[in-house]
Amino acid sequence: MSNQTFQTAYGVVTLKPRHFNWLVNEFAIELKLTPPNLWGWGVTATFPEEMESKVTPEFAEAWASEAIGKLV
Repeated sequence: MSNQTFQTAYGVVTLKPRHFNWLVNEFAIELKLTPPNLWGWGVTATFPEEMESKVTPEFAEAWASEAIGKLV
């Protein structure tokens, strides 16, 4: 499965599909927010693989609104 992207008011949220994450020692998904005009800076979060079906455009928008606060 390829990466899925969501356009939000805060930038592009990319969903990296299920993969084995050695940091948490289990399968996981990753969300990455890449906002415009922040010179390539972004925020990435790891979630349990069970969350993959819950990632919708609305979820991405809500997560991005929280994640942008980590950058600015």
